[in-house]
Amino acid sequence: MKSATLLAFVASILLSVPVKSQDIGGGRTYVLVHGARSSIAAWYQLEPLLSDDGNRVYLASLTGHGIRRHLQSPDVDLETHILDVVNLIEVRDLTNVYLVGSSYGGMVITGVWDRARERIKHIVYVDAFIPKDGEAVSDLNGEGALERLKSQAAGHNGLLISTGRRASLPNPPSQSLMTMIQPISFTNGPLPEETLRTYIRAIGNDQQEPSRTFAQFAEQVRDDPDWNYFEIETGHGVAREDPAGLAQILLGLD
Repeated sequence: MKSATLLAFVASILLSVPVKSQDIGGGRTYVLVHGARSSIAAWYQLEPLLSDDGNRVYLASLTGHGIRRHLQSPDVDLETHILDVVNLIEVRDLTNVYLVGSSYGGMVITGVWDRARERIKHIVYVDAFIPKDGEAVSDLNGEGALERLKSQAAGHNGLLISTGRRASLPNPPSQSLMTMIQPISFTNGPLPEETLRTYIRAIGNDQQEPSRTFAQFAEQVRDDPDWNYFEIETGHGVAREDPAGLAQILLGLD
């Protein structure tokens, strides 16, 4: 057999063998879920810090954001984003996942925890929402939040358009109103008690004030023996403001 033909034959055999990404080497599997009006770019400084020692890091891109911005639509809802992440985990056949969500990403990872519970080892909320069954962002964002959100989306085809600093960015990010007002729905009963869980609260610093919205969730879990609780001296944009500090916490989890 000629050498070129032999190489092609060997390559075809190798390519036909299914390889599961989590079976290559040691280390952990992290899946990171960004917040509202954000994208996977929020994790770019953190990603290489987590990738040391053979860890695998998957950045979940939510429909309508970042590299999937062209799919933005008023029909995109919380369920869409939950399925984005569930599908990533299932298609990659990931197990023993450290599932990390920032801000609005807490809504998403809670839904993923319900749907893919047997694949999740540790769930981590980074200054994020922790919803109960039947709750929406609008329920957890202060009195009058629903009316404020609907007013902001009025005249914008059901989208929440960026204002302030974000509005000055190229292609300023937007968010579907439905992602904010659709309640989360647990389809598999109570969330499993055996899943390890962590909350990381951004307590602010000399340059940044802490977000008052997420203080309620920190208070819920701070003294709960079923939770790990950490504080980090940043504003709400934890992964951008102190990626090394956040990486240290994530790499130190059980």
